[in-house]
Amino acid sequence: MDGTVAIYDAALNEVRRFARHHRKYSHAVSFGGLPLLASASYDHSLSVFSVVKDGADVVAVGSVQCGGVVEAVAWLPKRRTLVAAVRGDHHLHMVDCSAEKLTAASLVRTLLNLNANGDSTVSYTVLALAPSVDGKWLALATDAGNALVLDAGTGEQVRTLCLGTLPDAMQPRPALAFHPSSKYLYASSQQPGQEGLLQVWELATQSPVAELRGHQASVRDVALHPHDPTRLVSAGFDKTLRVWWGGEA
Repeated sequence: MDGTVAIYDAALNEVRRFARHHRKYSHAVSFGGLPLLASASYDHSLSVFSVVKDGADVVAVGSVQCGGVVEAVAWLPKRRTLVAAVRGDHHLHMVDCSAEKLTAASLVRTLLNLNANGDSTVSYTVLALAPSVDGKWLALATDAGNALVLDAGTGEQVRTLCLGTLPDAMQPRPALAFHPSSKYLYASSQQPGQEGLLQVWELATQSPVAELRGHQASVRDVALHPHDPTRLVSAGFDKTLRVWWGGEA
């Protein structure tokens, strides 16, 4: 709870390095492929780190003040662009980290208005972000019970999925991940009585077409396997990790 980010070495079963760059606790991190790492905090900042020597050292590049709690972060594949969602903000914060020599001054931020008509209304808070494998699409889940799919290049909203909304006291943060083909989206169910269910949504029809059952409590996170994108890994509040292949864990 002190703003520290730790890097854990699974092969050695030990924490390799700590980095502290936040005044309040950091609650979201995202790897952009070595050497980039980003963290988000309740101190309203987004920090970028360079990970060197196979994780043996972490160097702070710089921070971006976002004016509100940063709820979610994700890297757009192949672009070295960091995306952040901020509570109470109708924009996505897009931070360009493509400079050959990355410094605090080279972190260039642009704002992407989430409102199609360009106004400043805040209708929801984005709680989760998930880019497609090819970086062309960006999915975001909101506290209004929807998942939106945007063109990552233009920001145009191309799909809306109705995930449903659990009562506030029960509502976990939604979990999202794209199928490698970008034709499907994995999403944790937000419907009462379906906690622990992962749904497979077909983007062409904007409808669920399959269900992945196994968790006994709400799904906390979901991600493609980093070395085998045909496999999906999910983590649940039932204290289990599940690896899915062919629809079975």
